[in-house]
Amino acid sequence: MRRHHKMKNIAIIGGGLSGLCAAHTLQNTCHVMLFEARDRLGGRIHTVQGLDLGPSWIWPHQHRIIDLIDSLDLEIFRQYGKGDALYETSQTVERFTAPTMLPSARIKGGIVNLVDRLAARLTTTNIHLNETVSCVRQHNNCIELITSKREYVFDEVVVTLPPRLALQDLTFEPPLPTELQTQFVNIPTWMGNSIKCVIEFESPFWREMGLSGFCFSHAGPIGEMHDACTQDRYALFGFVRSNVNMENIEHLVRSQLKNLFVNQTTNIIGFHYVDWRAEQFTSVEADQLHFDSHPQYGIEAAHFEGKLHFIGTETSFDDGGYLEGAIASVERLKGIGG
Repeated sequence: MRRHHKMKNIAIIGGGLSGLCAAHTLQNTCHVMLFEARDRLGGRIHTVQGLDLGPSWIWPHQHRIIDLIDSLDLEIFRQYGKGDALYETSQTVERFTAPTMLPSARIKGGIVNLVDRLAARLTTTNIHLNETVSCVRQHNNCIELITSKREYVFDEVVVTLPPRLALQDLTFEPPLPTELQTQFVNIPTWMGNSIKCVIEFESPFWREMGLSGFCFSHAGPIGEMHDACTQDRYALFGFVRSNVNMENIEHLVRSQLKNLFVNQTTNIIGFHYVDWRAEQFTSVEADQLHFDSHPQYGIEAAHFEGKLHFIGTETSFDDGGYLEGAIASVERLKGIGG
């Protein structure tokens, strides 16, 4: 006689890419409820008017994200890199031929399309927006969740928050082991110290000047700049240096652009930015510290006799910090619904 196994009730905390992929992986074999503190899905994936203010690049070796894009019938296009680059100091702007970059690509229409199409496939996942989780408590053979709206009981829980944020915003009963807490504290949140801005123009004048849009600066508020054009919008994006006064950021950026592209910036039609350091549901105070190289990511973490799982791009040993890492971290959940 065939036995029917009761489907587990699973909670996923966080609706970024790893949370959405986890829900997609588990929803056919488990009852899945996803909690997101924001009023939108995507986490650090954030697109405004087709312009990406969070991560945007996909690299050729990242087969998981490429396979996901293909499965969702999305299209990618190559990052523009033709032409010379600019190097700015306090005294001068120099034009030079930059070394050839590894080919990167972006998603047509903005990376938010990845979130929207993936979310559309979560047909049996119960999604709760604007609901923060404050406490994760082990009780007998179950796990209780206390949120801003009510209490819930689950068989297992998946936490997708950056480790530092999870440690700050969630109370665990019983507490996480001291060693694990120390590991979490020492894992920087990717983009947690970033300020990304996008400047939109009437035309891509830099391309007409034989420039790629790439600029490296020691002088202006934007330390690194790239072409951010889409199929129907013309833009540059840049990362703002951490010591810049954000109260006057648009004026400072306009002044820098005027210095870089003399008499070419009167056609600015839009200015957007996100200070990820100030995003309540992304980073903590410690993330404002600058780091000069890509952090060493990757950690295997669980609690409550293996019923509480920690995933997310910072936990991934493979491409940690990137979109690819967010997807890779989900692979450790494949045994939950079995």
